Amino acid sequence: MLLKKLFILFCTFVITPIYAQTQHVNHVHTDNIAKPVHYVDVINGDNSPLPEFSFMTMDGKPFTNKDIKFKHKALIIYFDPGCNHCQHQAEEMSLAINQFNFTKLFFVSISATEEIIKFQKKYFNGTKNVTFLQDAERKIFYTFKNLTTTPTTIIYNKSLQQIGIAHGQTSVEKLAPFIKKN
Repeated sequence: MLLKKLFILFCTFVITPIYAQTQHVNHVHTDNIAKPVHYVDVINGDNSPLPEFSFMTMDGKPFTNKDIKFKHKALIIYFDPGCNHCQHQAEEMSLAINQFNFTKLFFVSISATEEIIKFQKKYFNGTKNVTFLQDAERKIFYTFKNLTTTPTTIIYNKSLQQIGIAHGQTSVEKLAPFIKKN
């Protein structure tokens, strides 16, 4: 009986942990494997004019709709620096930034300035056609209608008319027809 108990203890405290450890070593970690992404379509805008707004630059200076100089097109991207979909969309956009040569990008967030700056440096450090803005007072929800998710991308033409909108993560490919030069 004593030998049986010793055998059970041996198996429990020696053999089982060794077996479990070898199983863990053979386990394939999938954390870093890219998962398929569902991109939302960009739908036609309602031709509404760019609304009046006032946000803050990362330098703490006011930035209004009047500061947007339209030569071509503009994207207003409502985002959250901690949002995975926002990060993926920003990464894709930064890798294809040459496709936005005739487009000005305005990233607007209600997050803390430090978080926005960190996001800016990670994806668009030194990129000239990208501006980051903070809306600490959360006026964006009253100014731009139908902001239901992050990211939301609103596209304006050079006449200040809304020509497209995407509620959720979209791709450069889906934005392309709306941002090409005209």
